[in-house]
Amino acid sequence: MVDDGKASLDGKDLRMFYHADAITLPVEVDRIVKNLYTTSTTVQFGTQKMIPSNSLDDKSYALVFGGKSTQRVKADRRKVFAFYEDFSSSKLEDWRRPWGEWTVKNGTLFGRTGVSIFGSGEVGLYLKQVKGWGDIELELDLMETGLSTLYRGPFFRVEKPSLRYTTAWWFEYMTDQKKCTMRPYVSNTKRPLDVQM
Repeated sequence: MVDDGKASLDGKDLRMFYHADAITLPVEVDRIVKNLYTTSTTVQFGTQKMIPSNSLDDKSYALVFGGKSTQRVKADRRKVFAFYEDFSSSKLEDWRRPWGEWTVKNGTLFGRTGVSIFGSGEVGLYLKQVKGWGDIELELDLMETGLSTLYRGPFFRVEKPSLRYTTAWWFEYMTDQKKCTMRPYVSNTKRPLDVQM
């Protein structure tokens, strides 16, 4: 469609609309476009009402492209995902900091954690809200600032916020070998290595 001049390369004319019923007019909803102008382009948006299990809703949503509207397309990530954080605020209002020193500078989170009183398996920063999320997607850009050989990285805790008892994934970056591993923890006990990247 881009090659045929029917859609713009920057994706600014791609809009998602929700049509609740035959009486009301469609309304634009926020969307996020990834990998535009590739064979793996995806469009993410928040469903506006619950879709029953084992069913299909192929009438309520429409992707519109090629429009000439002067209004900016709706693309607020906080309205697409259940939770989204880009660290644009330095206050960390949605987070608790039970361990370590945490600061935000220019949209980047900096953490100084060390070792907790319960050992090296500790998260140090987690969300205040308690939500029954069943599908979680986590994207991280990591930058190690230490100078010595280190085997450490972020802990992604999925239940039990107590440092003493936790079930989590540990993304362990080995600075001497330049590789990253993903290791599960169950009840604060390290499990066999799962993935090597």
